[in-house]
Amino acid sequence: QTKQIWVTNVTLTPDNKLVKHRDSTVTKRRQAVQKGPMELETEESVIKLLAKAKLLNRVDVIKTYLNEDVYLISKTQRNHVIYIPDKIYQLNDKHSFNDLAFTKHLMLLEGYIQVIGGKDLVQAVRMFANCRASFIDITLLKSKRLTDLDGMFYNCNAEIIGLNKLNTSRVVTMREMFENSQAKSLDLSNFDTHSVSDMTGMFHNSYAR
Repeated sequence: QTKQIWVTNVTLTPDNKLVKHRDSTVTKRRQAVQKGPMELETEESVIKLLAKAKLLNRVDVIKTYLNEDVYLISKTQRNHVIYIPDKIYQLNDKHSFNDLAFTKHLMLLEGYIQVIGGKDLVQAVRMFANCRASFIDITLLKSKRLTDLDGMFYNCNAEIIGLNKLNTSRVVTMREMFENSQAKSLDLSNFDTHSVSDMTGMFHNSYAR
């Protein structure tokens, strides 16, 4: 597969410090969080976007642990869409954190990541572990079958949008879900935890208060 790699603009100051420049994506997303919802892709629009992106060779096919295809579309160098097709139920090896086939591709992304689809997703183990993005939007992560959120946002740098939309009615474990998370706030207002049996270290060393 030919992969599209984006490079962030930087400037070297007189005292030899490297300064990263934010683009408008992050600025607009921060404003949207403060003022109201930003226009999101929908599953219908992302399928059209995927077809166009394939023609422009701007699609990165991410292989899951079970060798299935998830699609990463970089609309700009700091604005990314992750599309998880139906029938994918597992992203990483839930028995070994050493094999994070899906997550390794996300760790280098910066800016804003929107996740769409995932209707049949059962486990999101370490899905965004060590992610360096500024924002992760899971508003349209639509699975109602999730059972395992072990370390989903472990050591994640991003502000998390749409947590209150996440369907947790069948979740059994939230172990280390937000451990070392740098998110300033976590909206758990609609979390259904009646089936959860393991919350060990769920908020250990989490920045949110």
